[in-house]
Amino acid sequence: MKKKISLIVLAFVLMLLVVPVVVAQTTKDEPREWSGVTLDEVTYEEVSFHNPEQDLNLAGMLFMPEDVDQSITGSLPAVVFIHGSAPSFRENRFPLTWAKHLTENGVIVFIPDKRGAGKSEGDGQTAS
Repeated sequence: MKKKISLIVLAFVLMLLVVPVVVAQTTKDEPREWSGVTLDEVTYEEVSFHNPEQDLNLAGMLFMPEDVDQSITGSLPAVVFIHGSAPSFRENRFPLTWAKHLTENGVIVFIPDKRGAGKSEGDGQTAS
């Protein structure tokens, strides 16, 4: 008898957990839209450097926290933001939103243009 009651209680609890998830997944809501930061909403510095080994000019965007005393920038935390294996696009809202959030919280952010994307030379598909 105790086992039967336990199974009924377990089935009821599972129904309470599973049914709302199934209903939410099968109900057609309006499509979700993520509205991150756009390129014109952020301030950044163009950075370029040369790779002499492969004779390539590479570039990226450097985001600095506002009103930072340049004498202390060496003691600020910094992030190099590289994600995924596809080419990078400067208009990608995902890294721009992160860059804005991090710089607003005192973190320096560098987002390089992958080879063959943005202002970087080369071919990202053949780089090793």
